[in-house]
Amino acid sequence: MGMLENYLQKYFAFKDFRNGQKEIIESILNKKDTLVVMPTGGGKSICYQLPAMLLEGTAIIISPLIALMKDQADALAKTEIPATFINSSLDFSEYNARMEKALNGQYKLLYISPERLENSYFIAMLSRLHVSFLAVDEAHCISEWGHDFRPAYLNIAKALDNIHISHIVALTATATPEVQNDIVKILHMDSPNLMIRGFDRKNLNYITEQTGNKLERTCEIIANTREGSSIIYCGSRKNTEEIHNGLKNNGIAAVMYHGGMSNEERKRNQEKFINDGNSIIVATNAFGMGIDKSNVRNVIHCNLTGSIEAYYQEAGRAGRDGLPANCYLLYANSDLRLQKYFIDSSYPPKNDFVKIFDYLKLQDRQSINHNEAKIAATVGISEAKVNTILNYFERCKVISRQNAAENAKIKFSESKEELLKFIHKTTRRRADVLEAILRNVTTEAMLRYVDIDVNYILRKYDIKENIFHEAVRYFKLLNLLDFQEARDANSIIIENNFTNFDNLNEININFENLYYRKSVAEEKLKTMQEYADTKECKRNFILNYFNDYIYSGNCEKCSSCNKSKSQSGKFPHSEMLQLILAGAAELNGKFGRYVLAEYLKGGKSEKIKQYELHKGELYGVLSDISKEKLIKQIDDFVDNRLLNISDSKYPTISVSTTGKSLLTHKIRPLNIKYAKQESAAIPKAIVKTHTHVEKIPEDIKKINNLFASGLSIDEVAKKMKMTKGDVANNLQKAIELFPSLNWRDYASAKDYQNVRQILHKSPYLLLKDIQYQLPEALDFSLLRVIAAFAKKESGKEEKI
Repeated sequence: MGMLENYLQKYFAFKDFRNGQKEIIESILNKKDTLVVMPTGGGKSICYQLPAMLLEGTAIIISPLIALMKDQADALAKTEIPATFINSSLDFSEYNARMEKALNGQYKLLYISPERLENSYFIAMLSRLHVSFLAVDEAHCISEWGHDFRPAYLNIAKALDNIHISHIVALTATATPEVQNDIVKILHMDSPNLMIRGFDRKNLNYITEQTGNKLERTCEIIANTREGSSIIYCGSRKNTEEIHNGLKNNGIAAVMYHGGMSNEERKRNQEKFINDGNSIIVATNAFGMGIDKSNVRNVIHCNLTGSIEAYYQEAGRAGRDGLPANCYLLYANSDLRLQKYFIDSSYPPKNDFVKIFDYLKLQDRQSINHNEAKIAATVGISEAKVNTILNYFERCKVISRQNAAENAKIKFSESKEELLKFIHKTTRRRADVLEAILRNVTTEAMLRYVDIDVNYILRKYDIKENIFHEAVRYFKLLNLLDFQEARDANSIIIENNFTNFDNLNEININFENLYYRKSVAEEKLKTMQEYADTKECKRNFILNYFNDYIYSGNCEKCSSCNKSKSQSGKFPHSEMLQLILAGAAELNGKFGRYVLAEYLKGGKSEKIKQYELHKGELYGVLSDISKEKLIKQIDDFVDNRLLNISDSKYPTISVSTTGKSLLTHKIRPLNIKYAKQESAAIPKAIVKTHTHVEKIPEDIKKINNLFASGLSIDEVAKKMKMTKGDVANNLQKAIELFPSLNWRDYASAKDYQNVRQILHKSPYLLLKDIQYQLPEALDFSLLRVIAAFAKKESGKEEKI
């Protein structure tokens, strides 16, 4: 074991470094500027925490989240690593106490927010500190190309100009070449070592599925998850609420998180997700930064994201414990519309900027109510575009935005005696206003700004609002006083320099750059769609995108790799394919996948009756196959572009051009009876064909024989030199594929019937909830196996 490994074990109790960590640490110890691009869960924190312990002085760590820096500092303190944080949550005495300790060299790591560097008092204190190096975490926030751009990051280098810092470390989970260039340029990094490492998360399975019913598929995924937590990402607040309500209606407990909720509610739900063992959260991309929950078994995206970077960072929150985890992308054609809307809203046309500029110029008050809906309705553009344009104006410092409500404030520039003299010289209207103000503020207003209740004065002295404000403007012009208007929560403050601009062109907005960035965003979305549709290995697609070439071969477990294996010889000539394509053609793109499945099975739902589909030539042609199996097969054909699914509110199924080229099954009234008779043999034929293509693996045969001989799951696991979880996991997959496996070899009739009855009532229950309802507890791994058999049997017996 080398010297660095010894320190790693001493301070952090790890024996070995993860991929790339050691060479990054060596670069920092050699005092080289270092840019680290390492995915979520790759172990970035160790890369700067260990060097901080080994170098003289205190490392300054810039972190964007107050909660994250507190968690990291507290975690280090528990392991007796001297670390602390400075942020707005501290009172003045605690702030001073920590800074005093820092100046005395009592900390090895000092966490701060980027906004802290805007405080001149803090900068003065920092200049007296012996700084070992500066680490900028979540460094992509420094770039407008990054998906979490944060203006305060732009001031880091300037704020630290007069502080001696030997080298800088910038760390990010996802950074394209544009973002990397921005980080190096804005932080003034000197020929940094670029370390792109660790994107190959071998424990993650990447699964993409095109589906018209994302809620149902999400329920299935969660129901089949043995234990652990799940994060479900949705593309909008509306979608988040719909999926959350859908889970609730299916008996699945979950919390919700999006920007429209109150801070208290978001914080409460986040803490519940983090602290509960097997929890589920449905969220927009507002959730996740700084979340370090180790047992996330599923990250499910219910919409396309705008880029591979955003997708990979969110998906990377799965499997932080190193155990297998799944990253699902459930998508439909309509997802593209949502993302294109986001792009259009983020890069509005110049004409929309002109509309907002003209609207603000017409305001005769310095502070106006910031109601985006009202502004949008007035100027005729969307609220999202209004918000984007106001952000640009704020960045150009012609407006500012006030989040919290503030009372009006006043401060006199002249003595009370001079003001009383002025009352006798001015007009009666202005004298009444000034006299009313003097009677309703304290003498402190001669020294500092004090609150003033304007509405109370207007009511009490019967002064009209326009007369009051005209008088105050006149008093300000004569330098008698200064007055700041009351500001509503979410108000726009129009800065004085705004009046200097006659038209939009005089404000420094680079529209050429804006629309170039729009074209880049459109390319990123196109690449994201390619990822969803690609038939190549999903892992390799991601690694190629991030230029991380330290890998070889296909992953053999993503949806592309599995599909290429399982579909060998499956298309294009199977009888089931022909009947499903013919059924879809007969329904002529008027119905969805559920109605198509019911039609082929011979169901009796209201839609079947309403549209008299039972009179169709192919009605009931696949009556011996479960609806669940038919829907899965239809989805499979959608994935393979044999069927199309519309992007309408209620998606419909039609035969694609490729599907039509394969459709050779001619249906005539005279041969429908033959077709129905033939369908009865299809399941057996399919099983035979499937078994021929997918021979039962030797491991599964051995496991099956050991159970059949009467051994317990513990004994089977020991014989197979596997964990019980691995045994159950292998069996669960095999049960779906191989009809010859029989539940009687694995469970007593009593245990099987108990599980089956529970699942019959509530098909999407989690295993832990099934366990709770059982009269006697079962081994959890064995329960997983029994549940798999019960679900499969339930599918066979389903009657519509």
